[in-house]
Amino acid sequence: MKKRYRPAVNVYVRQGHGKKARHLAGMLRGLAVSYDGFGAISGIENILFVPGQRVPFRFKSVRKAHAFKRAADATLSKYITVKRVRAQLAR
Repeated sequence: MKKRYRPAVNVYVRQGHGKKARHLAGMLRGLAVSYDGFGAISGIENILFVPGQRVPFRFKSVRKAHAFKRAADATLSKYITVKRVRAQLAR
């Protein structure tokens, strides 16, 4: 069975990088805007970026969400973990 994903990713700041959270938040918001416009960053504030806490980024398509994940992983993987969000399947 093929895995299905939602048009979203969850970003987690790694432990030990809390002091860089504001800087990371700005870079991630800029990256999200480049993939999906300003709607992708609605409600995402610096205060949400706490080590170990989930920060959801929502996109208009799964393709855009996964492209964002690849770019974030390639540039910021030392500081963050980005996880895809699986779709809930009806039973």
